[in-house]
Amino acid sequence: MAQDPLTLFFKTTVYYGEGKLSELGGILRTLNVSKALMVTDQGIMASGIGERCKKAILTDHIDVALFDGVEPNPTTECVNKGLMVAGKEAIHCIVAIGGGSAIDAGKAINVLSANGGEVKDYCGLNRVKKKGFPFIAIPTTAGSGSEMSSYMLISDSETHQKLVCSDPHIIPDVAILDPTLTVSLPISVTIESGVDALSNGIESYVSKLANPYSEVFSLRSIEMIAQNIVRVCQEPSDLSARSQMLIGSNIGALALHLSSIGAAHSMANPLTRYFNVRHGIAVGMVLPYVMLFNARASSVVEKYARIALALGVMPAEGESPMAHARKGAEKVRHLLDQLSLPASLAEMGVREDGTSVMVQDALTQISLTYNPIQPTPEQMTKLFLSAIRGDLSLPIQA
Repeated sequence: MAQDPLTLFFKTTVYYGEGKLSELGGILRTLNVSKALMVTDQGIMASGIGERCKKAILTDHIDVALFDGVEPNPTTECVNKGLMVAGKEAIHCIVAIGGGSAIDAGKAINVLSANGGEVKDYCGLNRVKKKGFPFIAIPTTAGSGSEMSSYMLISDSETHQKLVCSDPHIIPDVAILDPTLTVSLPISVTIESGVDALSNGIESYVSKLANPYSEVFSLRSIEMIAQNIVRVCQEPSDLSARSQMLIGSNIGALALHLSSIGAAHSMANPLTRYFNVRHGIAVGMVLPYVMLFNARASSVVEKYARIALALGVMPAEGESPMAHARKGAEKVRHLLDQLSLPASLAEMGVREDGTSVMVQDALTQISLTYNPIQPTPEQMTKLFLSAIRGDLSLPIQA
């Protein structure tokens, strides 16, 4: 069958290697920047990474303003505070350093600086009219891959709804991948970000927008993360494993950028909104159930079997693609067990009486548009209940 027509765009320049952070000032010079706004959180500042970043900027005699008020799952209030700092300073560039939250907050500050209005004005696809300042993203986690993507996720401070925005103008101009920045992460952050990265690889591979380019990145991302995620938690100082995780996360995000994500991300947003489950954990906890549900579609069952191979699961002789796909979903759940995550969402405080409102929310998420199967409200209810109960038998019967 002929490949459908497609248009792809690659934008971000990636600098990878141990110690690459020290080259930040020189990179800013190539962009003709004389003053940058550094967007980060207080944890990054307390760890010393923030000071390393400032030093790298100042070494090249470039001024730096600081906004370190980013919080997990950044809110519109947080973004507005950062916007006030940006407005007071004569900046020419934004440097966001931290996890996905810091990079997403930096993206939002940049969009509003150039276009005005509020974050909600840019919800959905392709609503950003003007490109902002040059944007440099420096991830300190191997997770969301926000340094490569056109997406930003910001929580509405009043409604707690996740505002999902995607536009080519949002994509960072530069990403600096320095694995030494990930070594001091708390194990909890390493787990959450790593599970998020694995989810990106799996969902982008089966997205309705998947293409020969994205599929290559998706599968390699899954392989690299599956082989190293437990290792980096057991041996946090293993720079080789850290490097593999960081690259795996990055190319998984590139796959996401070239395709999209699906139902697991759609379910994760209401879990964060209503039960305060952190994003990466929420996506990972529902992922095995979504995999089993989607694998029923003849259009992607072979893909899910290939995902199982990428996860390191070999098929038995004569085994059907569906049976192999099921083993892939079970492998994901086994990885979550190895990372000491709860067996069910119920153990994390998610209640079944909250299912109805989460279903309604999940069905409105943009990412659901690209899921291989469009679940009905009844099917989405079963998916949530199966994850709340930790019952892998429910999705297959949906």
